[in-house]
Amino acid sequence: MLRLHFNKSNGIFSARGADRSTVLASEKHAVIPKVLGSTIELAPRVHAVITTGLYKEATTGSRPFIPVLVTRFPKVRLVIARIKEVL
Repeated sequence: MLRLHFNKSNGIFSARGADRSTVLASEKHAVIPKVLGSTIELAPRVHAVITTGLYKEATTGSRPFIPVLVTRFPKVRLVIARIKEVL
């Protein structure tokens, strides 16, 4: 189970596990993707799918859960997740 954190002082997005250990992090003052979002490969065929809405929700102070999916086509799953988010 991963949660998305945002550090306001340096603009870093980080995904943390249940024990608060950092699994992945962005660069300083990261730009939020405008259209879809991003996918991060955690293992072969295991991807974290982060939509633009999750990024925006994390900047408000909440810590949303990041869906982790087992798939061969993570971009397709990202598009589907973004369409569900918009509708």
